[in-house]
Amino acid sequence: MRALALPFVLAALVSMGLAAPSVSAAPPQRVVSLNVCSDQLLMLLAPPERIVAVSYLSVDPEISVLAEEAGDFTSTTGRLEEVLELQPDLVLAGTFTTRPTVFALRRLGIPVVELSPARSFVDVRANLRQVAAVLEVPDRAERLIAEFDTALADVEKGWNDGSEGPRPRVAVYGANGWSAGPGSLRHVVLEAAGLRNLATEALIGTRSHLPLEVLVAARPEVIVTSQREPQAPALAEALLSHPAFLELRGHSNFVAIPQALWTCGTPFVAEAVRRLAAAVRGRPSNDRLSGSGDPEPVP
Repeated sequence: MRALALPFVLAALVSMGLAAPSVSAAPPQRVVSLNVCSDQLLMLLAPPERIVAVSYLSVDPEISVLAEEAGDFTSTTGRLEEVLELQPDLVLAGTFTTRPTVFALRRLGIPVVELSPARSFVDVRANLRQVAAVLEVPDRAERLIAEFDTALADVEKGWNDGSEGPRPRVAVYGANGWSAGPGSLRHVVLEAAGLRNLATEALIGTRSHLPLEVLVAARPEVIVTSQREPQAPALAEALLSHPAFLELRGHSNFVAIPQALWTCGTPFVAEAVRRLAAAVRGRPSNDRLSGSGDPEPVP
């Protein structure tokens, strides 16, 4: 029924004056982002005067590095009527973002660019270039990519200058025992920091549960957790307070990485790489992310 009604809804919106803006050969000047990851790429690449709105999630520092900057812009929940009232000439979205809205916007002739989730550093660069191309600011993307690659190369050089031997094993462990395996951006970050992901040995998928029994038996040298503190007692957090998990603190190096650094495929993932490498090597890590907390191992 909803699908059948959509043409009538679109027709009504057009009659109300909420139709697509006229197509122009000029670079888009009224850009709306509907996804927290595209929000950050947009803020990195576009002048503020060209940004009409970002997603309501963009102001959450738990998942957005640019939460403070996002507060300067209008936020949107992604409802079709809400987006149309902003009169965008370009909309950025993720491949899983508000599908009815994205479909309707295209029916109305409004340009929409969809960004796939980044699962590698190649994807990070590709998404930067994709957004920069449609904004017509390719030079800005190339500067960010050059800085990104330099940061990664510095970490790699640090490992090559270090002592030889097997790389430490690491496990990402979060609420409900969620971990990150091959095929995920976090797996790539771990490897770039000079670590071996336990999920590979445990045959854990891209994003899946890592049984506590496997974690305890493996006793990885490093365990990566979130810096987020539980807001209230929850069963999802029970494994993180299990006696067996707490006992691992005497055998493993616990490192807290802000979720915002590697939730999205942005150049900020290089900072996650740097912090992991610095913490594992025992070097002090300068905190360049405002409000992110101490990147050093949790005692």
